[in-house]
Amino acid sequence: MSIVSWMVGTADGFLADAAESQFGAVASNTGTIVLLMVTLSLIGVCINMAFQFRSMDGASFFWYLIKLTLIGLFAFNWANFNAVANAVIGGLDYVAGALISSVGGGGAGATYFAAEFDDLITEFSQYLNAIGNNLNWMTGAILGGIGLVLLSLLGFMTGIVLIFAKMMLTLMLGLAPIMIALSLFDATKDFFHRWVSTTISYAFYPIVIAAMFSTVVGMANSLLAQLGDPNSATNIGSLVPFFVMVFLAKGFVAATPLIVRGISGNLMVAAAPAIVSGSAGVLRGLVNTSGVQGRARIGALTTGEAIGRGTVQAPAAVRSAAATASAQVIRMAERAKRLGR
Repeated sequence: MSIVSWMVGTADGFLADAAESQFGAVASNTGTIVLLMVTLSLIGVCINMAFQFRSMDGASFFWYLIKLTLIGLFAFNWANFNAVANAVIGGLDYVAGALISSVGGGGAGATYFAAEFDDLITEFSQYLNAIGNNLNWMTGAILGGIGLVLLSLLGFMTGIVLIFAKMMLTLMLGLAPIMIALSLFDATKDFFHRWVSTTISYAFYPIVIAAMFSTVVGMANSLLAQLGDPNSATNIGSLVPFFVMVFLAKGFVAATPLIVRGISGNLMVAAAPAIVSGSAGVLRGLVNTSGVQGRARIGALTTGEAIGRGTVQAPAAVRSAAATASAQVIRMAERAKRLGR
């Protein structure tokens, strides 16, 4: 049975219309609230434009109206939103197809790779059975059990990676109405930015899957061709390349989410050194090192050092809490930097 194809096909059948139905459900349940938000916001902006409680020019008001128009076009209209989403996702799928074609592949998408891995698992199992028949019954039984577990795990990991991206992307598209509406206010627009970032991250999965899985399939097929007829194998050493390839395939599959995270989150990793530098400056100011004292005399203290040095004049309880918090921030930033490498 083509287990990976069955997993992916079943998930595709379930998720085919799920995004549209979830989008409609969220839009219908939040439409009244969003309309009230837009109305109050527009009234408030018009009053502010008349009385200028907060300075607002015509250009700012124009871009505010553009934002309202875009929210109206995409937050509650599946056809408009789906056209933009399909353009972005379709473009990434085209890039994925180009990557596969560059290594001699003839297809793209989760269904194609599910079928390729099913064929690969079948060939591996046939090779393992052929070698096991040439060994004594005990060794053959042990190797058969080990091979069954390894190949089952390979199929499970492949199916999970292929299904996970589709499932999460469907969820992100279903949440689009409320997330787009949250872009209206400065206090809530960060939720919209995170939603866009997360959605694009999951949309990157087809590209990474194409690059990784096409390499795995190509290497595995090449290895099987070089190993030759398994019926001629008479010792357990003939299985070493087989097990190496199975573990290598698992490693490539397991690395796919990490690579997507690295591609989509590399801008966040850049903030870790700045956090470490600022927290270290606060700690130096608290200790009042000789370097801090010298820079203080010439007015060259960094922001962190100035904060730490000023805290020295505060009560003892405040100084202790600040020192503890600074040390904790440094440790957290160092840990985040190590994990991001």
